[in-house]
Amino acid sequence: MKEHVVQFYDSDDFLIDAVARFITSGLIAGNPALMIVTSAHHAQLAKSLEQLGSGAGARPLMREQWAVLDAEAALEAVMVNGWPDEQRFMDVVGGAVRQTSGAGHGCLNAFGEMGTILWRQGKTAAAVRLEAMWNTLIRTHSLSVLCAYPISAFSNTADGHQFDRLCSAHLPASMTTAFAAASNSGQLLRHITMLQQQARSLEREMEKRTQIERELRDQLQELEVKERHKDEFMAMLGHELRNPLAPIAISLKLLRLQQGDGASSTQWLDIIERQSLLMKRLVDDLLDVSRIQLGKMELRKQVVQVDAIIHGAVELASPLFDTLQQQLTVTMPNQPITLYGDPDRLEQALANLLHNAAKYTGTAGRICLHAYQDQQDLVLSVSDNGSGLSPEARQKVFDLFQQGEQSFCHARGGLGVGLALVRQIADLHGGSISAFSDGPNCGSEFVLRLPRNLTLN
Repeated sequence: MKEHVVQFYDSDDFLIDAVARFITSGLIAGNPALMIVTSAHHAQLAKSLEQLGSGAGARPLMREQWAVLDAEAALEAVMVNGWPDEQRFMDVVGGAVRQTSGAGHGCLNAFGEMGTILWRQGKTAAAVRLEAMWNTLIRTHSLSVLCAYPISAFSNTADGHQFDRLCSAHLPASMTTAFAAASNSGQLLRHITMLQQQARSLEREMEKRTQIERELRDQLQELEVKERHKDEFMAMLGHELRNPLAPIAISLKLLRLQQGDGASSTQWLDIIERQSLLMKRLVDDLLDVSRIQLGKMELRKQVVQVDAIIHGAVELASPLFDTLQQQLTVTMPNQPITLYGDPDRLEQALANLLHNAAKYTGTAGRICLHAYQDQQDLVLSVSDNGSGLSPEARQKVFDLFQQGEQSFCHARGGLGVGLALVRQIADLHGGSISAFSDGPNCGSEFVLRLPRNLTLN
């Protein structure tokens, strides 16, 4: 019986079984067979044919009864400028049909995957055209053809029109599961197969929508975290900018009341100067935050002495050390070290590390600043015996607006931008900053590393 059947499948095992039974049914009846298969299916199909032909009571399958063509090579032979050429199709595929038909009698069973290759390449119209050429060949030869397409290739809603044309080129269309053979109506099978394609398309759309919803939820959560950080930052900002003003105002009032006492006046003036410097540092940090976010932080490089940077940073941090009665130990190489960099920014970075160590180290704590050369790097290490860092805190400690444990945060002050500034300054100098800690209450160490190729020794 002449027919042109399309088999839609959702697994290779189902396809191989369906094709093997189609081919074997003809071979057992003494009919020839032609298989135009992809290399991926060739070995599986040959094994399945061997198993079906070796069953008890089975008629031996004569190898000369069937022929095999490589689907990729055959398709290349019939294509002209990306379109199947009918004359070449008749020469290549028709020639193979005629040659194979001479090996037996009756109707030849042929299986072809060339259309599948075209469809996978996105050449859907070309695949439909190729199936029409099979119909032309069927009209002039005793031929029954089975073609196969993975149902996953029709997962887009836009495939519906070409899918309908593909089904129209075959009669009947087969389902992706074995129970489809129970229906004797080709029209019913076609409608059911169309529904399968539409269901697969809807499933794909639902997967896309689910993925989009998941991404939107993640983005919303990220925005909520950023919004919370912003709110916390603004709250701290008001608190921190307000703190220095109170001692300044009180000191000024006392200074006016005790203008005749030179020693007292000096004490109040010192308080005003110290709190003014703290206010200036907070404001400078805020300005630098905006520069970081806009990518506008610039360096003014020159040859500088590292010991000058260290002395300047220690001087900036000394008031906080004195207030907390902390001990600072500084060690430097015996030989002077020069560096090509921005002295103000390097001093700011080191001062921020010292301020951070002081904030998170208790009263009478110990802080060490160690400067040394390590092969090609200049290293500035600031360590303390303070509150330490958890593994989670170490991952975020250089992010903007990140604070340590809250009790320390409120007691010591700060906006949570100092270490972010250190990282930016290190990056601009071609260096790095790292944080180390054995855990909470175990102290911490921050290592600022600058490459030796920036030094001029």
